[in-house]
Amino acid sequence: GTPSSPPPPGAPVCPAGRGGGRGGGPPLSAPPRAPPRGRPAPAVPPLERHPVRIAEPVLVEGYTAVTGEDGTLTFRLDGDGPDGALPVAVDRLPACGPLTPKLVARSTACIGLLRWDAGRWSVQPLAVQTRGKGGTTAAHTGDWAQGPTDPKAAKAALRNGDPVAVLRERAGRLLRR
Repeated sequence: GTPSSPPPPGAPVCPAGRGGGRGGGPPLSAPPRAPPRGRPAPAVPPLERHPVRIAEPVLVEGYTAVTGEDGTLTFRLDGDGPDGALPVAVDRLPACGPLTPKLVARSTACIGLLRWDAGRWSVQPLAVQTRGKGGTTAAHTGDWAQGPTDPKAAKAALRNGDPVAVLRERAGRLLRR
C-alpha cells in the first residue's frame, strides 16, 4: 500500500473525533485493544507497510503491570485472560533516559507506540505517569534533554558550575604559564 491508502483491515484505528483529533469529540479514554490472537495481521515487506503497521500512538490506562519470571513486562488490561495481556517492549527504552523498566512497571498510565513486531503486538513506552508520596509525576523519554533528572546529579551540576566556563578558566591558566 501507499501512504495515502486506507489502513489495512484489522489495524488499530482511532475513530474520528477521538484522541485529540479534528472531530472535537472527547479525548481517548478507553484502553486500546490488540486484535484477537486468532486473527494475525498478514506479513508485509517493510517498504510496503502502511504507517499504521509500523507504530500507532496510544494512551493506555486502567492496566496492571505484571513482571514475569523471565523479566518480561506485560500490561494486564482485562483480568487474567490471555487476550487482555499487552507485552511491553522495555528493550526499546533508551538507556540514557529517565524511563526505566522499574518505572514503567510502577506506572498507572502510559503513552506509547503500539507496534507489530515479530508476529505479535507490543507497546513501546514514550511517557508514563506514576503515583507516589508527593502525588502524580510524569516521566518522558526526552526528559534527559532538559538536563539532569536525578536530584543528586542536578545538585552536583550546580555545585561544579558550567563545564565550559571551567574549561576556559583552566585553559587560561595553562596559557599564562
